[in-house]
Amino acid sequence: MIVKPAFLAPALFVLVVSPAFSTESIREVVTEAIISGPLPGFDHGHLFFVDHPSNSVRLFAPDGHLLTGFESHPGVGRPASISSLVVDPAGTIATAWTSGPDGCGVDLHDFRGTLIGSFSTGTYCQVGLWFAEDHTLWSFGSEYFTRFSPPSPSFLTVRHYSLSGQQLAAFLPKSEFPEVAMVAYCCAWEAKIQVTRDRIGINAVTGPNSGVKQWVEMDLNGNVTGRWPIPGHVQGLTPVLTSDGQVYLSRIVPDAKAIRTFRLNRTQSTWDSVALPDGSVWGVDGTRLVFAQWTTGAMALRWFDQP
Repeated sequence: MIVKPAFLAPALFVLVVSPAFSTESIREVVTEAIISGPLPGFDHGHLFFVDHPSNSVRLFAPDGHLLTGFESHPGVGRPASISSLVVDPAGTIATAWTSGPDGCGVDLHDFRGTLIGSFSTGTYCQVGLWFAEDHTLWSFGSEYFTRFSPPSPSFLTVRHYSLSGQQLAAFLPKSEFPEVAMVAYCCAWEAKIQVTRDRIGINAVTGPNSGVKQWVEMDLNGNVTGRWPIPGHVQGLTPVLTSDGQVYLSRIVPDAKAIRTFRLNRTQSTWDSVALPDGSVWGVDGTRLVFAQWTTGAMALRWFDQP
């Protein structure tokens, strides 16, 4: 391990020359995380893996070493699958799980992997969780349904919980987004919802094709402030939302034979190329962007200021 200190309109990728700035990373960490199967997620400085079907979790500390590992087996009488994981730097790991007709819920573990809390959310199945600064949980999800019981148009897809499981708020009925299909329970490493002090960002799948995505923003009172399509092949986890409200994503640019980073221009409904090194933006740390590469097998992380 080495450590060195709103509106919906067609969204376009635009190649723009940004003002010059230093492309030197301000911090680098070569972690103990070896890429050998599922991709890792990144949250609040921590890399993590969720291995299926065992539902085992591996969490790495901000300095790159393995912090803890545990298996999640919610006591619902049937196998349950982890659909999301988030980390509160204060010392709590939250995992969302679904067990089909037996319901869905959230488990809470400490940094030793010990189960310290759990609550059921019934037929509301989260595909994304996020810790707010006040240590409450926001979630994005869908209603569990079968072909015999179709989803309700009034079902609320964004919810806010205390760590005891009390629902504090619920927004965004399914009827407001009739073309948005709730994302599948694949890929616990993707950040489906991200929250700052003044906004909620959602990475949603639109229409029948799971490869077509849309970035949706709301204020903390549940009012939708914008929706922007995400065209093209995106390399990385998801769009990432910085604490000062900027949205970035990485995309393969075939002509350049490189992975470039783009920033959302809300006014023009475009994704504008920014002057950052080639590579995948894997997450954020406050206002800074965190890039990942694993050419040697071990995940290496680099921190950059925004351009």
